[in-house]
Amino acid sequence: MSLNIAGLVVMVLFYLLVLGTGIWASMKSNRLKKSSQADITEVTLLGNRGISLVVGIFTMTGLVVMVLFYLLVLGTGIWASMKSNRLKKSSQADITEVTLLGNRGISLVVGIFTMTAMLFASTSYSGVPQADYFAF
Repeated sequence: MSLNIAGLVVMVLFYLLVLGTGIWASMKSNRLKKSSQADITEVTLLGNRGISLVVGIFTMTGLVVMVLFYLLVLGTGIWASMKSNRLKKSSQADITEVTLLGNRGISLVVGIFTMTAMLFASTSYSGVPQADYFAF
């Protein structure tokens, strides 16, 4: 395998461009901080611009909805954990069966179909069909 000189040069130039852009933005930000009456956070995050009332309301609404969603997910997890612990205590089944199957059993036919689907999914994911195609 040989060294790709053109690719290496382009990659170095790209990273130098990114570095130059970062230095330029830092210098511009420092000049703006010195000449502005705004708070340093406002200059850094907003570029010395203000947020309108509509944008602020939408931002806070999104934040509230996101927090409520995560609290709902957390509550569902706590409820499921408590229900699972009650099932484990009252059941004669193995802990794995309670955890994975919810204290239910699966029939032989469903088990065979599940194992077959898992076999085909794993072989197609790992690239076995591609290896078979190139083998012939």
